[in-house]
Order: sequence, then C-alpha cells, then structure tokens
Amino acid sequence: MAKIAENIKGYVSEILRGNLEKLEQFGASYVKLKEIPESIRNIKNIKVLIFAANEISKIPVSIGNLSKISILSVSRKKIKTYQLH
Repeated sequence: MAKIAENIKGYVSEILRGNLEKLEQFGASYVKLKEIPESIRNIKNIKVLIFAANEISKIPVSIGNLSKISILSVSRKKIKTYQLH
C-alpha cells in the first residue's frame, strides 16, 4: 500500500510541474503530498484545486497569482505557512 501511495505522489508531482495551461480542475487527496510545487503558478486557468488529507504544511505564494481559482482545499492538515497576495 505504501508503494502505491509513493507512486501516486510522484505522478501527481510530475503532473503539477508540467505544461497544463488549459487545466481547470485538479484534485489529489490522500496521496501523502508534502508540498504544492511553486510551478503551480503555470496553471493559469485553474479554478479548483483540492489537496485534502495530505501532509502539506505550506501553501506556496504562487497560488496567490492564480486569478481564476475559486476553490482551494488543503483540509485535514496543519498549514504552518501561507501568504496569498
């Protein structure tokens, strides 16, 4: 089970680092993500981001530049740092 979670976590990280300008919704819950990559800023048309039940402790500043985002969920974990501009 842990191996599956690690594979999914790696896959999600690779997705978020890619060229996804047209992506409008993305969700990755229960995959033990530790961070949301700064490259999230490249997904200009994203409206919904769901990272529920992960290990994320910091929301990257670059999320503040996503002007179309209407839903951001990082529930069930301790967010220690966030700074949205």
